[in-house]
Amino acid sequence: MVDLTIGYPDRKQMDMQTIIGGWRKSCETVIYYRKYKIEDVPNDTEGLTSWMYSRFEEKEHMLETFYSTGAFPVPPPEKQRDSRFRNKPELIAFETWWLLSVQAFYFSLTVVQYWSLYMGYTWLLGLIV
Repeated sequence: MVDLTIGYPDRKQMDMQTIIGGWRKSCETVIYYRKYKIEDVPNDTEGLTSWMYSRFEEKEHMLETFYSTGAFPVPPPEKQRDSRFRNKPELIAFETWWLLSVQAFYFSLTVVQYWSLYMGYTWLLGLIV
């Protein structure tokens, strides 16, 4: 299981419309994540609820620290070498041309799939009739 916390500059979060439309300039976004073994996550309702509340309390503390200092809290030294922890800024760029290219690609795939199914159906229908 991956626990992901995202810090946005000036607390300006990106919504789905902004991401898809590419209306906002690229910004430096800090992504902090941790991986948990599934065996370490409780599978009973009460245990899982308690575990999730603990994660959300940690996230609130981490985000308070991030927005006041500009960085997430530094993990203990023994965990800094662990690849499960990441506390570096990442530039996430959403270029309009790239988003349009991806949408055009998926649209063309849809057309090809429709055409293939149509041709297969007419071929099969020709065999039956």
